[in-house]
Amino acid sequence: MKNLFSSILGLSVGVVLAAPALRAQTLAELLQSIKPGQPVPASVAPAAAPVPNAGPAATAPPVVLDTKPAFMQVITNDFRVTNAVVVTNLVVVTNYSYTTNLFNSSGQLLQPVAPTLAGVPGAVPIAQAPAQPLKPAALAQNPAALKATQAKTVMELLTQSATAASQVLGSAGSFAEGKPRSILMPEGVTSFDRKKGQILLVAMNSAAEKAIPEAMTALAESAQRVAPPDPASVLKGPGDAATTYLLKTEGQELSNRILAVVRRTAGETGVRDAYRNVMLRGGGLLGAVLGTAPAVDTDAHITRGVVAAVFSELAAQEAKIRTDPAARKTKALEDAFSR
Repeated sequence: MKNLFSSILGLSVGVVLAAPALRAQTLAELLQSIKPGQPVPASVAPAAAPVPNAGPAATAPPVVLDTKPAFMQVITNDFRVTNAVVVTNLVVVTNYSYTTNLFNSSGQLLQPVAPTLAGVPGAVPIAQAPAQPLKPAALAQNPAALKATQAKTVMELLTQSATAASQVLGSAGSFAEGKPRSILMPEGVTSFDRKKGQILLVAMNSAAEKAIPEAMTALAESAQRVAPPDPASVLKGPGDAATTYLLKTEGQELSNRILAVVRRTAGETGVRDAYRNVMLRGGGLLGAVLGTAPAVDTDAHITRGVVAAVFSELAAQEAKIRTDPAARKTKALEDAFSR
């Protein structure tokens, strides 16, 4: 019995230790998961759990939420004046006023309503202090308003980063040979003819460079759609937190849009002809021996290089905004990262 218990305990511990640790995907891992031309995965809602011993389907009409504003007036400034006269020739006058800031369900501040004080016989009139204007800090206490402000800041962070990245990637020769983002020969293509191989490399990188303006336009449009459920965690996250979130939510769709652009620019720069010359006329490893070679999707290869360059530069510009005060062009970004 003791040996059996030890075996079960050891097996349980082994299963626990073998369980993979959950962690967030890095930018490089997300880029590897993007496949140009693949359909955008749709979010699948979890199936409802079956109800045990459920009877016939209910015939009650569906619940309809009433979203019309309520006809209710809320007084946010409440003044209380108490006048007490005591027969011991002692007159006690107390003045107590307080102001509350109330918000409706849409996050809008309810404006104060001037109070109407009923006259009290024999009461000593007391001048009320003027209501103080609401300070902006009070609005920050409203969770709905705070979350909306943070979401807008994330959008501004990505938009400004995309603008700066566009200036870098859109410069002449941004994909030239020797540059970090230069597109290399596709896997499976080995050229023994240096000249033909060089022609293919130049054609692919020229196609990538010509695709950048439309790719950055698509990136800016994707940034405008960003709505993280927890924008505070994105703003407080690592230097590429916003870029990683954008890649995770919009990366596949953006890759497909860039692929459509690359197919056109690759035709303009002669990528397909250059590839055929390398693979079928003595340049390819298999072409030199068999006269043919497995087809390589050069358009998808170029697209992967463009997507990697776009998001890598976007992450670099985001990190710069987070760390360099001079790079912040809006007050929202200054407020978010100056603390």
